[in-house]
Amino acid sequence: MSSPPPQAQDLAVSVLSSNFGDAWLVILYRSEKGAREAGSNSLFFLEWANLRPSNIFWVIAGGFLNDEIELRNEPTNSSSSASFNCYQLKTLNLTGNFLSGPLPISVFHLPRLEVLDLSSNDFNGAFPVRINLPALRELDFSGNHFHGPIPAGICVNSTGVRVIKLAVNSLNGSIPPEFENCKFLEHLCLASNLLSGAIPEFLFHLPRLGTLDLQYNMFTSITEIGNSSSHITSLDVASNQLFGNLPDFFCNFPNLTHFPVQSNRFSGGIPSSLRNSPAITY
Repeated sequence: MSSPPPQAQDLAVSVLSSNFGDAWLVILYRSEKGAREAGSNSLFFLEWANLRPSNIFWVIAGGFLNDEIELRNEPTNSSSSASFNCYQLKTLNLTGNFLSGPLPISVFHLPRLEVLDLSSNDFNGAFPVRINLPALRELDFSGNHFHGPIPAGICVNSTGVRVIKLAVNSLNGSIPPEFENCKFLEHLCLASNLLSGAIPEFLFHLPRLGTLDLQYNMFTSITEIGNSSSHITSLDVASNQLFGNLPDFFCNFPNLTHFPVQSNRFSGGIPSSLRNSPAITY
């Protein structure tokens, strides 16, 4: 990539934009004066602090009229302590970088955001209590250093969310009951955290949930689900602290084909509903 034009060195961040119909290509350059810039598109505003390196920091392609920002697999080291006020944004993908620090609160208050992927970075801190992402469809914060409880607010104002991935963090506590509101949830991955208590019954009743990955946590029991059927096809509870007899409720999982349960503390025999299932592997 060519060097930034001379005038870019005089700015905190130089935003070079080209309008190709409804698509924008934006290149951010970093000078030693810090980082703050309002984009030339009146619908867009970005503020991000402590950007590195001192020349080209990142390339954002997709843009402001298409409402998409994507930053993938760039060797970027940055703190995220500033605000991020992109009110028209629909997709924010920062996966596979070296971004660190707590997330700006404004990331959790983007009214049109549908996809938020911050996976495989070094973000840390706890999630805010209040989350206002009413258009959210996919959330992936896996592979970071977040701690504290799972944010109940995800399924309070984001009831249409379909994918939630919070694996490989240090989240603790239980699965919040507000997740029962996520009626469109199809994939829930909470693996490799410090979650504990009972695996709640309402998860098995979510009408569209197909994959539930809870492996490598500290859950101690699975709540009985009564006589209703579940649509789950993959239930991974391996490497927890589940004990006692395996629950004899697998006749309520007609679509279940994948059931890893190793490395727990179960005792007794295999229940008949599991032993007689022609589909389940475990």
